[in-house]
Amino acid sequence: MADKSEKKSFWEKFRHKYRLSIYRDETFEEVLNLRLTRLNVMAIVSLGIFLFLLIVISIIAYTPVRELIPGYPNQETIRNIYLNNYRLDSLEIEIAKRDAYFENLRRIKYSRIKTLLSGKKKSSKVIDSLKVERHAHIL
Repeated sequence: MADKSEKKSFWEKFRHKYRLSIYRDETFEEVLNLRLTRLNVMAIVSLGIFLFLLIVISIIAYTPVRELIPGYPNQETIRNIYLNNYRLDSLEIEIAKRDAYFENLRRIKYSRIKTLLSGKKKSSKVIDSLKVERHAHIL
């Protein structure tokens, strides 16, 4: 039974009416007179916070202010990302072409040596006089 009376008194506190009066200091003239409950005050404060958050989120989402947020890319950064992606794709294609070229050179080199070794005795003299030099610009 005590629990019900405590619950009622708790909810009754939210419904109990209060008067808010604002007076002018010099003349003591009443400027504003409101009758409020705690529930009304909580609803008004909640609505104010919701509207404030909605305005702040709108300002951030739809104005250049969003660029001030750390980690949010600006237009120049996005453009650089796309440009670097294009360059990276081009470099991958060029590296694949270069690797294919070196693989062809390697096949030509080793297939020629095999034919020289499997050929006549004169071909061994060609292998003895063959000089292989390494050039810095290839690698």
